[in-house]
Amino acid sequence: MEDFRYWFRAGETRELILAEHPNRGILARVSDPPQFSLLPFESNTTIMISNVSYPVKTTLYKGEITLNLVMDEPHWYSIENILGKKIENRYIDMWTDVNGNEVSIFAS
Repeated sequence: MEDFRYWFRAGETRELILAEHPNRGILARVSDPPQFSLLPFESNTTIMISNVSYPVKTTLYKGEITLNLVMDEPHWYSIENILGKKIENRYIDMWTDVNGNEVSIFAS
């Protein structure tokens, strides 16, 4: 929760990449303070320290967070300049989408 609050603090411009289009990015910043509607639950888990497993209790938050972002520039940009896969010394017109499917770079 603290990492979330630190990452999405006001005034910080960060790169936004949506899962639907993993090769597109845009610079975005938080426009309003995030609205939290969360309930904390106790969660039992284990951690490994020096190859020894230890049971620990941690907090698991469930609920909703409303986050409003604003983009100062209206245009998305490409994360990688070349779409496609490099096989040996040439590029083919295919790439792997977020779901692991092979798709043509010409598909819409």
